[in-house]
Amino acid sequence: MKIPRIAESVNHIDNDLILEAARERKTAKATPFLKWSALAACFCILIMAAAIVIPLFKPEAGMDNPLYKDVHIQEPEFAIVWPWEYKTIYEQYTSLSYQGKTYSGRAKEIRAELLGEALGSVQAKGYDIYTEKEYTENFEIYSINGISEQYLIAAEMDGKFYVFDAHEPNAFATLGEMMNAFAMEQNIQLDRFSVQDKNQKTKYYSLTDGGTVWEILDACKNAKAVNDTEWRPQTSYISFTVTSEALGVYRNVMYITEDGYLWTNAFNYANIFEIGEDAAKRIIDHVKNHSEQTESESYQITIAGKITEVGENYFILDTTPVCVNEKDGKIYKIMAEDIRIQRVLSFEKISIGDIAVVTYDGKIKDGNLIESASDLQKGFLSSEDGNILIPE
Repeated sequence: MKIPRIAESVNHIDNDLILEAARERKTAKATPFLKWSALAACFCILIMAAAIVIPLFKPEAGMDNPLYKDVHIQEPEFAIVWPWEYKTIYEQYTSLSYQGKTYSGRAKEIRAELLGEALGSVQAKGYDIYTEKEYTENFEIYSINGISEQYLIAAEMDGKFYVFDAHEPNAFATLGEMMNAFAMEQNIQLDRFSVQDKNQKTKYYSLTDGGTVWEILDACKNAKAVNDTEWRPQTSYISFTVTSEALGVYRNVMYITEDGYLWTNAFNYANIFEIGEDAAKRIIDHVKNHSEQTESESYQITIAGKITEVGENYFILDTTPVCVNEKDGKIYKIMAEDIRIQRVLSFEKISIGDIAVVTYDGKIKDGNLIESASDLQKGFLSSEDGNILIPE
């Protein structure tokens, strides 16, 4: 069995060393998420704790419950490159070629009823850095209803369909080109947005009439693109949530700034267009007059606790250690059939008594059964500040 060196190494490090390394790096500057190369994996033992701090039981992280302590997770900065047999199909084959263009996988599933015509079969290639072996496989591909295959296609992989994107940086000269390419008005429902008040506190709103926003933007289709990789909002702005199954987009954002710009990261690369102050003002005024304040909407739900039982394809998680009062602790049964959970259990050798952090989609059956866990990380509970530390 090929074991990722980070998982193998960390299991032989004393917990106190991990906690100490984390304390030393708490104030370090966070770096972007990167995938390890084989070389980086060799040195992962030297980088044991992360600089990114995420509130565990806060709205932004997925749970707002006064029963829990103000626990933070020290998240890792890098992602493990798993051996080939422990990758999902969309991790194995992350790109494919069609009609001379390269399409990158979005790792987002799409329902069959959103597909258009069959486009044929294409060959995809994958590579295992541990064995230095290249793999090839043929997949049937399809268009997506209302969207040109020049931009998006769907590939059938293991009986499911996944969105692939051929969008390139600076691909659109005008806002209209981008809106038409992805049929944005039909595929994106603008029903949630957020703003920051003067104290930099984010407030969330539910929009009752997003159609008017699209009407205003429709009149701005000639807005020119701004090709500036260093661009940042210079004034206040509202931030729409952008989600679309057809486009393979989940909880990305679209800014409308007071000084007249539209910015979105919905299509792999940042796209910026100068729509003008008048249009921006009309959009901002409209949403403020047709919305109600609401709670934040979680990207995914994160829970943490101590493992009390490990069975075949499941484990039991007790959240008591992160509760203010022990009586408020809850016992969850986490199904572990997903390969993304299985590989962590196998490689990190998580066992009874370990602290674990679980990410899932928010759905719970029978009060405590979680069947949709998509990520599992082994952590260490710091006796100093109660934070959960995840080694790299």
